[in-house]
Amino acid sequence: QAKFSAIYTDETDGSALVDSLNPSARIHSADVATVTERELNLYSLTLDYEVNDSIDLVSLTTYSSLKTDEVADFDGLGSFQTPLTPIREDVRDQTDFQQEFRLLFDTGRFSGLIGALYAERTADDRSDVVQVFPTAVVDVDLASLGLDTVYQQVTAGATMGAVSIGTPAGAPRRLSDPLIFGPSLSIGSDFVFQPEFETLALFGEVTFEATEKLDLTLGLRYEEEDASYGVQQTNSLLEADDLLAASTGNPGLVPAIEAATAAELAGIVGATQAGLIANGAAPVIASFYPDFAAGAILAVSGPNFFNPIDLDEDQSFEAFLPKFVVSYEVSDTTNVALSAQRAYRPGGLGINPVRNSIYAFDPEFSWNYEAAFRYLSADGRVRLNTNLFLIDWTDQQLEVALSATPQDTEVVNVGESQLYGLEAQLDVSVTDEVNLFGTLGLLHTEISEDGRDGAPLEGDEFPFAPAVTATAGFNYQHPSGFNATFDVNYIGESEPLLPNDQQVNVLQPDFTLLTRDSQTNDSRTLVNLRVGYDINDQTEVFAYGSNLFDETYLANAEASGGNVVLGDPRIIGVGLRFGN
Repeated sequence: QAKFSAIYTDETDGSALVDSLNPSARIHSADVATVTERELNLYSLTLDYEVNDSIDLVSLTTYSSLKTDEVADFDGLGSFQTPLTPIREDVRDQTDFQQEFRLLFDTGRFSGLIGALYAERTADDRSDVVQVFPTAVVDVDLASLGLDTVYQQVTAGATMGAVSIGTPAGAPRRLSDPLIFGPSLSIGSDFVFQPEFETLALFGEVTFEATEKLDLTLGLRYEEEDASYGVQQTNSLLEADDLLAASTGNPGLVPAIEAATAAELAGIVGATQAGLIANGAAPVIASFYPDFAAGAILAVSGPNFFNPIDLDEDQSFEAFLPKFVVSYEVSDTTNVALSAQRAYRPGGLGINPVRNSIYAFDPEFSWNYEAAFRYLSADGRVRLNTNLFLIDWTDQQLEVALSATPQDTEVVNVGESQLYGLEAQLDVSVTDEVNLFGTLGLLHTEISEDGRDGAPLEGDEFPFAPAVTATAGFNYQHPSGFNATFDVNYIGESEPLLPNDQQVNVLQPDFTLLTRDSQTNDSRTLVNLRVGYDINDQTEVFAYGSNLFDETYLANAEASGGNVVLGDPRIIGVGLRFGN
């Protein structure tokens, strides 16, 4: 048998972010509306050859090409009056190739498979970013920047007669002081990220029918990944050339500084005196501004911010992943199973655009343990499935926020963490027309050992891991063709991005800060309904409604820059279905 498929997708998306101060309005007052365009070509070929009644050979080949073009607000902040709008433009090209061979066998008492996989991925990601650094939220010690002498020159130039607006050298000053700069600094970043990955895996699994009721399964997977990273990034203070030229008579900058300074002081010393002060201070401010601005950014972002990155680095990872399963048929209606399996995700490199730094993270491993219970009544009307599970993580990879600054996040490894819980599913066919169903999920997550520098995470829950989830509902199918599905779905509250207990700074349009405690992702109960009519076996008309009571809830309480993501509002639609 041979099967070939080709898929072409062309889609345009926006942003899910909304302003956190009034989320129910579903407004995102960003400087730039996020627009993401994706074009995907995906091809797959499956070849299946039946050697005999016991052996099949299968070949799976896939190739895909993904092109992404995105324009987005970099910091997620509102449309404030800044010299340059914070914006990110990304162009990404990614290709994936995967070839897998499987030999499937079934000799009666022995069944399973043996296989091999080769995969490769290449990507070319190019970004141009303009960041706006809000100076009004930062107090800087001028002496620590080596600029106290320069500041003395400014205050001397701004002193007329008995009026002085300076403060002692080295005293903390807000960067938004009109004698320094104003409400913001603009920074440009050019970024190129060109990773290549090659993955090779050998795997096999065999199930042995020890008795009529007892099956034993043993599996093993060996996987290795070779990664190569090419990274280039440069950050620069935008308009620096113009500002440097100001000391030699930039025709536009000095008058702008004079006007801003005079306006700031007019209510204190009067318009005439303010004009004299501004006239004396402006040339000095223009001459030292680039050095001061760069120093202030380094004080907040770290000493490497203006150091260009040019990296060509290789990484290699390998893992042996065993699997064990014991399955026992208690009766014709009941089956129980125990399993243990090791899982793995390779490490990698990441870029922190705020700190202009490269960080590495290690692979993570986990042991997954599960006890399963399966029941199907003799008449087939009642089905009950339950799973008890425990996942024990080592070096779990988690994204954490290093500060309240948007985009200042990194992936870190936490030493030890656990996840355990219960899943249950019940289906009952009350009649040939009515089926009841319900699900329940109970979950506990905890980081038990941090094992890294930085804000301690011991005792924290995993992000986006609600403790309780549940669904209840029914299906109705009338012989006439009318059908309906109704369900109520509950998801409990969960934590957002780690650390879970930090404070969040939300920048206001006047460049003042609103500081609030980190929020949690809301619990929510949603009611959904779908009704339809089968015209024939191949055609159905239907109507549906999700979140019928239009519940508003935070799906991501700390998304970016103090913004949040709301869950979908009420959606009502109609449709026509052809085919099975």
